[in-house]
Amino acid sequence: RHGAVAQISVICTGIYLALGLVSLLFWASGARLAYLGFFYEYLAMPTSLARLAIRPWTLATHFFLHSPQDLFHVIFNMLWLYFFGRVLRE
Repeated sequence: RHGAVAQISVICTGIYLALGLVSLLFWASGARLAYLGFFYEYLAMPTSLARLAIRPWTLATHFFLHSPQDLFHVIFNMLWLYFFGRVLRE
């Protein structure tokens, strides 16, 4: 039985892996700084409310901007989501 929490965990993990793969491709091509500039400019939540108003998607996308070296951070986030999601589900 797969619930919404499991589906969200799979989606989050998939996005993390996809961004890690894209990061690896940029790194291999020597354009790592271009990758960081683009993704952090357009996916990270801005500190300015004016910029947030024109980039509202950053409220959701900033959650996925983990460093590929931050594997344990992502694992603990998914565990937290699993246990907290079970509490909310009941």
